[in-house]
Amino acid sequence: MMTEASARILLCCENLAEMGPIALALAEKSILTLVRGVRDLTPMLAEGRYQIITLCVRKQTEETLSILRQMIKLSPQTCIVLVNGHPNQELLHEAFRLGIKDFFPAPVNQALLIERIEHLLSSA
Repeated sequence: MMTEASARILLCCENLAEMGPIALALAEKSILTLVRGVRDLTPMLAEGRYQIITLCVRKQTEETLSILRQMIKLSPQTCIVLVNGHPNQELLHEAFRLGIKDFFPAPVNQALLIERIEHLLSSA
């Protein structure tokens, strides 16, 4: 049973099927929102109600960094976990400099991602 204090998690992924098992694992302990793609993020971020956002994108470096900058500007207190299929040193360096909490290459190890999200929730 969820309470008012339940964690709020946003899973944003271009391929929601990849997030299915993750969503099921986290839904028992949180209020979970699933979004397909980044188009719908802006109004959700403006509300500033999420403790954690997992952003799963297959974009190239500059596009991914642009999305991250916008997310952090709109919701600076939110923990962001990035999953990206095109990791490189520039992306990782800049993403962590911007303030993401963790990074996973795609395809993601779902068990490790769940564990990391749960850890971030417990340490918040």
